[in-house]
Amino acid sequence: DGSVSCLDRVRLLLAAGADINAAGPEGSTPLTQAAWACRDMGRVGVCDAHGLEVSAALLSAGANPNPPESNCLRGALVFGHCEVVQAL
Repeated sequence: DGSVSCLDRVRLLLAAGADINAAGPEGSTPLTQAAWACRDMGRVGVCDAHGLEVSAALLSAGANPNPPESNCLRGALVFGHCEVVQAL
């Protein structure tokens, strides 16, 4: 269908040199959004189904699992994403 997965988008952005730890206005980072499995596709665009894969790709690329203004682990715990908790 020509659609690009969330993981593919993350890989493209990483290959283009995107700042992996860049924080949005509210302090969340791409890893925060992946760990929380963001449902607001207008913000970061991380799909629920790809939260673990995106989290793993971001961690492998050096994402900070403990950004100062956000809490990746808490978000993964709150939403019951056990695989993401283990990855973090």
